[in-house]
Amino acid sequence: MEKRVPSQSAFARRVFEGLTMLVVLALGAPAQAHAYIDAGSGALIWQAVVTALFAASLYLRRITRYLKSRFGKGEKPPEANQSEANANE
Repeated sequence: MEKRVPSQSAFARRVFEGLTMLVVLALGAPAQAHAYIDAGSGALIWQAVVTALFAASLYLRRITRYLKSRFGKGEKPPEANQSEANANE
């Protein structure tokens, strides 16, 4: 027997029906959850924000060093200085 492969339109219809069901369930949820947030949650959020800002500053500093070295303004990145020192030895 030959296996039937569902057509793309049948697959799209099932995906659409699933997404519609999720929207209906989300809209049917109560407006107020009356959930409890413990005191440590604020500290966790604050730590995540500070860490993200610190990581972004390091990432941006690395990009600016690369761009300055690439276009001839400023010093070369540390990796380039080490490779030149190894080549001179």
